[in-house]
Amino acid sequence: MQLLADRLVTLGVVDSISDETVRRTLEKTRSNRGKFNVGVSPR
Repeated sequence: MQLLADRLVTLGVVDSISDETVRRTLEKTRSNRGKFNVGVSPR
């Protein structure tokens, strides 16, 4: 997580970020992965 946090800062995506914030964000992303079907119209 720390490597990813460091890379986000290096790329200029964020000014600063903790490895814990990266972990929580990824956890939320993984838990919601099937919830939304972007680009698919419901029938």
